[in-house]
Amino acid sequence: MSKLPLLFVLAATFLTANAISLEQIDSKLNSIVTELAVLKKDQSETKAEISETKQLVKDLKRDFQLAFSKQVSKRFECDRISSNLTTLSNGKKYWIPAQNASISLSWYKAKEMCEKNAMRLASPKTSEELELLSQKAASHFEDAAFWLSASDVGQQPGDFHWHGGDVLPRNSHLWFYSSYVSEPDVNSQVTRACVYAKPSAKLYDAPCGASYLVFCQQDDACIFD
Repeated sequence: MSKLPLLFVLAATFLTANAISLEQIDSKLNSIVTELAVLKKDQSETKAEISETKQLVKDLKRDFQLAFSKQVSKRFECDRISSNLTTLSNGKKYWIPAQNASISLSWYKAKEMCEKNAMRLASPKTSEELELLSQKAASHFEDAAFWLSASDVGQQPGDFHWHGGDVLPRNSHLWFYSSYVSEPDVNSQVTRACVYAKPSAKLYDAPCGASYLVFCQQDDACIFD
């Protein structure tokens, strides 16, 4: 065998071996480049997430400070009003006008007056509570009639709801009833109907623009544990 073919074989073998190594190196370099690109993308996303988190913490801190400030302000206002309230035997607090001091307003104005003073219109939802308020009204005013929070304002005509959303059924035993009159009797298709009470400890409805006394009740937001 001549030496020339052997040299070709060795040369071919050498070149093939080097070619494989170059392919492997090139593949490895491509893999490294890809991994670096992924790492760069992940780093960019991480920075964005950190920025978003910082902003979220900042927003939460601002919201907390605002809520805390409102709570302190609300508490101060509740404490200011509380000294002028009367606590009845049901444990609830009410603002009732001074004896013979007539404050007659429409239901809308009465509601606004109570809410401006961190209260709401009274909501006696049981016979016992209605009796307590009616007795107090009778001790202060002769034949007093006073607005309550229930109305069909914002509802379907004749669909009465108390402050807070509780339904006052039309067939409730709290309504006044006799052989001559059956409450509620306002034509709510014509005008909005609002609820008031008398010393008789029964409920009546009237057009919300009518004028009756204002009895406010301590707002639930002013009842602190």
